[in-house]
Amino acid sequence: MSSATSTSRGVSKSQLIIFIVALDLLTCRGGFRGARSAPTLLKRLSELEEKVETLQSKPFEMPSEKEELLNAVVCWVYALEAELIATKKVGSLMRQEELLAYINRLEETKLQKFCW
Repeated sequence: MSSATSTSRGVSKSQLIIFIVALDLLTCRGGFRGARSAPTLLKRLSELEEKVETLQSKPFEMPSEKEELLNAVVCWVYALEAELIATKKVGSLMRQEELLAYINRLEETKLQKFCW
């Protein structure tokens, strides 16, 4: 048994969910009221179990429109990343040029002071 479908005691996730919902109905969170008799709770529990089984039986499929939209967004993000990298490179090259110009000016001033 895999951990994705059952717990260490062999209880399926759907059984665990149903148990938690039932416990919630019976505890103070849901509040046990006189209108909630045992047959009503059992009926609601069986309805929940059917819903969980229906959801588990359906294969996961993403609609093609949403998949295309997701792919377009991923491509857009990659393009933005590429632009950001290019911008960083341009920025660092500009800073390098500014530093080289500053160093050249310092060297020129040193030479001028040294020559006089």
